[in-house]
Amino acid sequence: MEAVKKAIEGTDAAAIQQALDQLTAAQHKAAETLYKQQAAAAAPGAGAAGRRVGAAGAAAGRRAAAPAGGRATSSTRKSSTTE
Repeated sequence: MEAVKKAIEGTDAAAIQQALDQLTAAQHKAAETLYKQQAAAAAPGAGAAGRRVGAAGAAAGRRAAAPAGGRATSSTRKSSTTE
């Protein structure tokens, strides 16, 4: 982060880009480490299949909550205070 701050003080576009690339690489490495830690800490039965079921359940819940046709109608948009 400090390298980016220092680079943007100047006018060298290549130096700025290099500093941004280094920052991006560091962020990706940190994200990968966090992802691996979370995967290792996951319960043995909560593998990829469990995540798929959870995503499918969430999608089903969104479909059930949507009005017929998937759009809000004028009656569903009205506030109860207008009646």
